Amino acid sequence: MTRINEHKVIARWAKVGVLFNVKPAKASPDPERLLLDTARLCRTNARLFTLAVTWLATYGTYIARHRLKHLVIEELELEYRPVLGLIIDTAIAHGAYRELHITIEPCKPTGKAAPLFDVDRETPTYAALVKKTATPQSRKWRRWVQPFELQQDAIRPATWILKQDPRYRDRALRKGDLRCSIIEVLKRDTADGFVSSESELARLCSANRIAVRRAIDDLAIEGIDLRDTEPIDNRSTPLRLVTAA
Repeated sequence: MTRINEHKVIARWAKVGVLFNVKPAKASPDPERLLLDTARLCRTNARLFTLAVTWLATYGTYIARHRLKHLVIEELELEYRPVLGLIIDTAIAHGAYRELHITIEPCKPTGKAAPLFDVDRETPTYAALVKKTATPQSRKWRRWVQPFELQQDAIRPATWILKQDPRYRDRALRKGDLRCSIIEVLKRDTADGFVSSESELARLCSANRIAVRRAIDDLAIEGIDLRDTEPIDNRSTPLRLVTAA
């Protein structure tokens, strides 16, 4: 795996409203891949873990759930999946949208149970204390963390986030559902917003074809018609994102 630049990850969080003492990234980040990189870095940065949980507990509907699930399957190394599972389970325990559970279906507890943070692994005394006081979620994922309070004062309001990137409004209105994932997959994970069929789109969303077809129908009602008017054949209808959404 390519080494993740911690400063750049923190700058991306700052761009979506987390009050880290860094200059925010210039470009609005891909929030699903930002969560993957966060899972890779949490061992060395306890505050990053706490603030990622806080942000998700507040803005979990900004996450395209089916797309995140697919990215976990395709891109997140097995060793970091329990960390992502812990982040999301902990956010849900603190009030995040419960439907986020779908994103961690590919995640399994792996390895020997131990403190999540490197600083807690340094001495047997610290490790024993964390084990004794670990949260239920961290016991489940075998990555122990102690209970903590959300840091809501370190998260900017939605008005600030939407000013930085108004596209989050549509994510929130769709509550991160399959419609949201379809739009984000076509924007971010395909060439020119194009896929050859519903089946291909279903694969990229880690969803079943029937659900994808219904979501495409719902998007058409919203005025976002993805179906190509010239099918490749009688069985395959290409899909293309041709409008800003």
